[in-house]
Amino acid sequence: MAIHMQNPSLIDYVGNLEVLLFRKEDAMYLFNNCHNRQHVAMYGNRAFYDLNTTGFQATLANDLPVGETCVVASRGPMGNVTFDWYRFVRETVKRDNTGVPCRAFFGKHFKTEALARREAIRDGIYSRFFYVNGNFKRRSVLRA
Repeated sequence: MAIHMQNPSLIDYVGNLEVLLFRKEDAMYLFNNCHNRQHVAMYGNRAFYDLNTTGFQATLANDLPVGETCVVASRGPMGNVTFDWYRFVRETVKRDNTGVPCRAFFGKHFKTEALARREAIRDGIYSRFFYVNGNFKRRSVLRA
């Protein structure tokens, strides 16, 4: 069944459970930077994330289309979490600060939000970065 909406998302109610539905074109990549890697310092302006070129990470976030929405979660001061939003521009292989070749992602930054972790855990989009106990998920990349 096709859902036609003018709004980018739709709230549906299933019993007492509220479910936020997204259209396919509203899907985005969520990147977990809980180790606060300094991507701009390592790769240059507009760098926002990196993944290994080998192993499991080599299978993640491949063939992103230009303009894809990407959200990067990083640890902020005093237990807050910072969410930086980008439009994907390009990917290239560059060496990180330890000399390891990585897939560096570059994009146009368009929004930053900082939330207390307890708020982020309850947020419709940002909650996907966390386990129910409030810890960051161990996955580097999630598809929302």
